[in-house]
Amino acid sequence: MPGLSGPELLATLGNTLPVIIVSGDRDFAVESYRYNVVDYLLKPVDFSAFARAWNKVAERAAPSSSNTAVFVRVGAEIVRIDLDEVRYIKSDSNYVRFLLADKEVTSLMNLKDLERKLPSDFIRVHRSYIVHLRHIDKLDSQDIKIGRALVPVSDSYREELLKRLALQAPEDRAGGARRAGGETLRAQASHTSLFLSRASFQYPPSPPRRVCHPFEVLRDAL
Repeated sequence: MPGLSGPELLATLGNTLPVIIVSGDRDFAVESYRYNVVDYLLKPVDFSAFARAWNKVAERAAPSSSNTAVFVRVGAEIVRIDLDEVRYIKSDSNYVRFLLADKEVTSLMNLKDLERKLPSDFIRVHRSYIVHLRHIDKLDSQDIKIGRALVPVSDSYREELLKRLALQAPEDRAGGARRAGGETLRAQASHTSLFLSRASFQYPPSPPRRVCHPFEVLRDAL
């Protein structure tokens, strides 16, 4: 949009409208989840990826499927937790700790059961951790940085996290480079083989050898 960048437009929209971003640039993927972005699709976009993103929008639009808060038991009290303020969630033995910007809430519950109740903005990144995508500040090879906290990322959850952030794993890029390199080497080998086979020909070609018919040999002998 002329005179207005993508982040500025998202900031203007606020949380009033769910957004699907379609872009050829993956650099803004992590930061985009600070806004009301449902999904971040990298070009070229196939139909199945867009359909999944659209289904997420439909789920948010459904009144019963969008949870903005959860109620948990803390001692003898039942406390309401605003999920938009939750930065990440940590499992600690039989307890679950909700880490917010200015406080921490601990409740006796199971992380797996809680995961089923959370909206799509949350993703499991470790056996003991669930993070809020909108609060991710930085992602490196082993950890997610959220504010001053470092949340570990397990290998078993990394691929799904990168998909949600519309990123490609370094090993995948290396694999693609290896495949591209292999294709280049095969092409070069094919070209070299063709060149050598051509080099084995004589130029100008020698005249073909004449094969004599037995009757011609008998005729010449008479």
